[in-house]
Amino acid sequence: MIGDDVTIYQGVTLGRISQDVAAYPMIEDGAVIYTGATLLGGIRIGRNAVIAAHSVVLADVPDHACVAGAPARIVGADKSKAKAG
Repeated sequence: MIGDDVTIYQGVTLGRISQDVAAYPMIEDGAVIYTGATLLGGIRIGRNAVIAAHSVVLADVPDHACVAGAPARIVGADKSKAKAG
């Protein structure tokens, strides 16, 4: 599922790692996914989250967080809104 007002730049991969249909990433409203990022499995990308270019995301991303790297790690967040979980 891809929410409203999501921005996905070119070369992004949304993939599953099992045959389970629910194993695709779920992207919440307002997320931004930059060029070349890879999102794998039944993970949740939180509301207004930012995925940096060429990141490999294998775990849930909290609301309002920014992740980068391979594997992706939280590198920034709107501390007034972000909650790990």
